[in-house]
Amino acid sequence: MKSLLLSFLVLATAGAWAQEADVAGERARISGERKQVEERFASEEKACRAKFAVTDCLNDAKARRRDAVGELRRQELTLNEADRKRKAAERLREIDQKQSAAQQQRQADKRAESVKDQQQREARAAEKAAKRTTQGQGQGQGAEPAKPAQPDKAQAAAQRAAEAQK
Repeated sequence: MKSLLLSFLVLATAGAWAQEADVAGERARISGERKQVEERFASEEKACRAKFAVTDCLNDAKARRRDAVGELRRQELTLNEADRKRKAAERLREIDQKQSAAQQQRQADKRAESVKDQQQREARAAEKAAKRTTQGQGQGQGAEPAKPAQPDKAQAAAQRAAEAQK
């Protein structure tokens, strides 16, 4: 069981690393292609300056560069959006886990408080019962013997609640 859990954890971690490596690889590829486009533009610009019609040649080179860089920018934006969504989903999962842990802690605190309140109520009921028996015995010998203390309805309900809670 432990080895299965450990292997699942390793696979999940490896999957996250692989995904991050893919993102880094894509970013490197885009950066490399952008560098190639800029180098190609620089060489075309140099070639255009040697020609008679410099302006038309430069405009064509700039248009090709703009198209290539625009496509790379679109790919980069798509990559950034996917990365942003992945991070947002991860953050939401972390928040849910924290809230779940906090909610469980609140429930445990509430249960502990209920048990404490129940014990206090039982102690007060026991004190009252003991007081009644001592008062009955102190009133005198000639009086009717004190009735045995009957469990109070509240005490019986408290016991049932405690058993149900267990």
